[in-house]
Amino acid sequence: MTLKPFLTQAFLLFQTILLRSLGALQIIAIISLMSFLKLCPGLAEAAVATKEPEKAQVQTQIASETTVMDTLIYPSTVDSKINATINAEAEGLIKRIWVQVGSSVKIGQALITYENPDPVYKFAAVTVRAPVSGIVSSIDVSLMSKVEKGQKLLGLTDPRQLKIEIEIPAADLPLLKMGSQGQFRSQLNSEEYVDVKILGLAPLIDSHTGTAKATLEIISKATKNIIHPKSKLQLHPGMVGQVRFETNARQKILVPETAVLYRESKTWIRILENGKVKKILIELGPRHGDSLEVMQGLKNQSEYIVRTSRFIADGDDVFIDNPKSEEKAKDKIKEAGKTESDSNAKSL
Repeated sequence: MTLKPFLTQAFLLFQTILLRSLGALQIIAIISLMSFLKLCPGLAEAAVATKEPEKAQVQTQIASETTVMDTLIYPSTVDSKINATINAEAEGLIKRIWVQVGSSVKIGQALITYENPDPVYKFAAVTVRAPVSGIVSSIDVSLMSKVEKGQKLLGLTDPRQLKIEIEIPAADLPLLKMGSQGQFRSQLNSEEYVDVKILGLAPLIDSHTGTAKATLEIISKATKNIIHPKSKLQLHPGMVGQVRFETNARQKILVPETAVLYRESKTWIRILENGKVKKILIELGPRHGDSLEVMQGLKNQSEYIVRTSRFIADGDDVFIDNPKSEEKAKDKIKEAGKTESDSNAKSL
């Protein structure tokens, strides 16, 4: 004998009792609640059966080799190639000064006349003439002043013939050599630069500073400022600035620091392998701006994770959510890598 008819009769009796004791709205609410409770177990089971865990959203990049170089920067000073000091050949009295500070003179031009009181010279006047062409940088005597033999009278320089001097630390000497080229920028105008090269390099290291002196030659005129095209860098003796060299060019992979994981003094990066997350050990090199050089561990054309929406572990499936611009860049890198592989295969 089945219990279904009995349960049906009992349910109908329960409904009748409710109709007599409760209002219409209350009855409707109770019946709706009972119907919902009957359906709940099935709904819950269906939800559990169909719901899938959400995948973490990640942004990725394609590892590609690029040319990187070490940057060396040194304080520098602009000086004239010609710095002549004119001294008195004998004692005497200054009778006439023919030039002023800043005067442009030619070789053999009269500079200062002084009279020697020694009877041997019969009070003959001595005229000092310019040994080189240039500009008077200083006058160290005045009219009717007495000078001694060997005393400085004035200085000559040529601001058109310039050199740049730097001090190179001993550790950097293997990276530079005669003819190495760099750029000089003034502290007054860092937007413009001139190209320079090493003309002379001292073979000895100063024991006090640990540096070797180098003389640089200017090999190009100042470039025009992109922001102010009419502006040009004017170099003058005594100007200070910085010289920048880029050396040790090599092909390496650069990754943003956000992609690197630091665990127990080791560095890791997460890549996608067959669509799943894999953490690999890498060795980092020098920093280049906001990026880090990868010495080993990360292969060219590998897809690595830069950012994640939450914690991810090895073996997790993820959803790649790259901006459209990055997707286009990734496609270009992949295509370039494929082209290079095909050309290598043909050459073999």
